[in-house]
Amino acid sequence: MTERIVVVGFGPVAARLVDEMLPAVRSGLAHLTVIGEEAEAAYNRVLVADLGVGRTTASALALSDAAALIADGVDVRLGVRVRRVDRARQQLVLSDGTSPRTTGWFSPPAPAR
Repeated sequence: MTERIVVVGFGPVAARLVDEMLPAVRSGLAHLTVIGEEAEAAYNRVLVADLGVGRTTASALALSDAAALIADGVDVRLGVRVRRVDRARQQLVLSDGTSPRTTGWFSPPAPAR
């Protein structure tokens, strides 16, 4: 049986997890959906200030390439939020009205405030 895994949040931790899961996705052992509220794939947030003052470029901040992940079979959904978790049905309800099914999900820890 193929595991259906949903990763909620597409920051640096999620980018690393997705990279580690790519062999399972490519071999058909896992179906992976990544949900990110931002319109861009994971990027290095530490370097954003350098981008603001012209010391680096936006492409240098990229930690993941959404198009490449999609080509590898990852279901990448950017610019959407999780509205509800339905554990009984094993699915999430997203802000765009879609509901990806899952056999498990992972939400990277939120940064301390």
